[in-house]
Amino acid sequence: MSQRERQKAESRQRIVRSAVNLLRERGLADVSVSEVMAGAGLTVGGFYAHFPSKGRLAEEAVRQAMLDRREQFLDRPDEDGWRLRLQSAMQGYFSERHRDDVRHRCPMPMAAIDAARDGSAATVFTEEMAEMAKAFEAGADPTGPRAPRDAALGSLALMVGGMILAHATRGTPLSGEFLESVSRFGAAAVEDLEEQV
Repeated sequence: MSQRERQKAESRQRIVRSAVNLLRERGLADVSVSEVMAGAGLTVGGFYAHFPSKGRLAEEAVRQAMLDRREQFLDRPDEDGWRLRLQSAMQGYFSERHRDDVRHRCPMPMAAIDAARDGSAATVFTEEMAEMAKAFEAGADPTGPRAPRDAALGSLALMVGGMILAHATRGTPLSGEFLESVSRFGAAAVEDLEEQV
């Protein structure tokens, strides 16, 4: 790879990372190309050398953000079975620290809102949520005990919906109540499903 090709690849990655950061913070539907490029430390004029449209960038940013999140989920101990794996994921997810950490918060809530509101990267979001569901089912060890599909999908839905409500009510006592209640409810639901299996 030539130096010019390497620089172009690095610039493209900076653009994607800037878009991922904005996705986590507030979604991409109302973000301008100039905001993305400013976040990457690049000029607006260079955007179209990397992407044919903002929509294509949104797709790549959603794919990258969801992959990052999936790898983060899979990077947890897996030997204690699927119930504890899902309960651990929810416990860490429903915290004020995670809710308020703009740079590291989960991209799923904002990506879901974008996909539902204007179809932004909806196909990629659906594909990546399917992959996330598989990760929730199998964990890091595909030979280990699998979570029931209901537990995987239910946990994901609870996490995304619960965090949307916690974000929407942030700054009020209700936000903290959502975090605590949804975490407890999710843990109990997973335990109940384990007893039914």
